[in-house]
Amino acid sequence: KSPFSTRRSCLKRGKRALKEIKQLAKVGEANCAHKRELMEAELHFLNGRHADAMTSYDAAIQQAGQEGFVHEQALACERAGMSCVSKQSRDVYFRKALVLYKSWGAGSNKTAPLISSLEQL
Repeated sequence: KSPFSTRRSCLKRGKRALKEIKQLAKVGEANCAHKRELMEAELHFLNGRHADAMTSYDAAIQQAGQEGFVHEQALACERAGMSCVSKQSRDVYFRKALVLYKSWGAGSNKTAPLISSLEQL
């Protein structure tokens, strides 16, 4: 497959998943708001709308934190860091993700790659 068809396939699956999350949010907003924002961030990023992506990542981080989903807050920080253009911003998001993953009890298989990424900045 060409990278273009893979990207198109990812966008299609992402839009379908976002639609499902929006349906679930009608019943359980507290459980789904951060997931919806994270999916929207990923789709914005894939569509080249980086400012919108960062806004949605930040919303996902905040909402996951408010509802106590530490592991998903960490994931949103990690994904935001991967999407950052600025090394300084990437560092902030990765460091926050690392702290959150550790507080959640994640093992070295999850934290080691973040530590490695931070060392390369």
